[in-house]
Amino acid sequence: MQFLKNAKKVDKIGFIFLVSVLLCVTIFHLIKNKSVADNRTHTIGKIAKLKHIKKSSYYLKYTYLVDGNKYIGKCGVRYFECSSENHCIGSEIDVFYSSVEPKYSQVDLRQFEKYKTEIYLIE
Repeated sequence: MQFLKNAKKVDKIGFIFLVSVLLCVTIFHLIKNKSVADNRTHTIGKIAKLKHIKKSSYYLKYTYLVDGNKYIGKCGVRYFECSSENHCIGSEIDVFYSSVEPKYSQVDLRQFEKYKTEIYLIE
């Protein structure tokens, strides 16, 4: 942490802010994954679309029903051809969600699982 001694005050505040944000995001994902692991329930969902978010990052949006309520989830993936022509859009997938917080979910993409880049810290 020698560089912090020589850094300007603004740089120190920026560094502390960045570390705080990363820590909060990590804790949120741990809480979400733990909730799914502890209260795991299964349903069938459907792939809704492949979305490009930046240079080489994509995510699949999927939907699933729990007690008549529709939920939308996202999963990070590498690019692959995903359309209705190759039966990707609309294909069924396995969704594991928290029975306590159904909006928290994890997904098994079945035949498209090899494209998934998202890692679950707790399964």
